Amino acid sequence: MTVLPHHRQDGAVLVIALVMLLIVTLLGVGSMREVALESRITGNLVEQKKLRNAAESAQREAERRIGQAVTIEDCSESTSTIPCYQGRAEDYDYNFAATEDYSGLDGKTTLEREARWYIRFIAGPVNAGGGGTNDGGNSGGALAGIDTAESGSSFFYEVNAQAFKDGEEDDTCTGTTLCLTSTTLLIKK
Repeated sequence: MTVLPHHRQDGAVLVIALVMLLIVTLLGVGSMREVALESRITGNLVEQKKLRNAAESAQREAERRIGQAVTIEDCSESTSTIPCYQGRAEDYDYNFAATEDYSGLDGKTTLEREARWYIRFIAGPVNAGGGGTNDGGNSGGALAGIDTAESGSSFFYEVNAQAFKDGEEDDTCTGTTLCLTSTTLLIKK
C-alpha cells in the first residue's frame, strides 16, 4: 500500500472568499448611497414644482383680479376690497409683509403649498392715442387719475407672488420660498 503525502491547507480559499464578500458589500453600500442621493434630488425637484405651481397660481389670481378691476387704489388709503396696490414699484426688493393669501377667484380653492401675492403700481395713465407715461403727480392716494383718465388709458402693475411650505414663510425671498414677479396691465374701459 502506498501512502499519499498529506497536503497542508493554508486557507487561501477562505481569504479569497472574504475579499470577494468585502467587494460585494462595498458595491452594495455604494449603490444604496447613490439611490438615497437620487431620492433626495427627486424629492427636491418635486417640492420645487409644487412651490412653482402655487406661486404661479397666486400670481395668476392677482393678474385676473387686476383684469376684472374697474379701479385699483393704494392699500394704505383704501377701504375697498382687493385688489389694491402696495406702493410704487421703484426697486427690485420683495416685501411680503402686507399680502393677500391665495384663495382663488372662487374663494375656496386650496393648494398643496401656501401662496400669497401683492401688487405694486408701476405707471399710468398711458393713453391709447400716443400719450406718454404719467403718474398724475401722485405719490399715493387714488391711483394716478384712473377715475379721470380717458377710456383706453393703460395702467401698469407689478404682481409679486410667493409660495412656501407650512411654517416657512418669510417677508422676503429666501432659499425655502419661491418668488415670482410679472407685469400686468389694466386698460380703462
